[in-house]
Amino acid sequence: MSAPDRPAGTGRLLTGVAWAVLLLGLWLWGRDAS
Repeated sequence: MSAPDRPAGTGRLLTGVAWAVLLLGLWLWGRDAS
């Protein structure tokens, strides 16, 4: 998905953002479902 010439920091940042969005979405979904 990401180009190999990208700096490692960018991939790490995107991974962190993706995890944050995923966890936030799960938290909101769980709070809304209960």
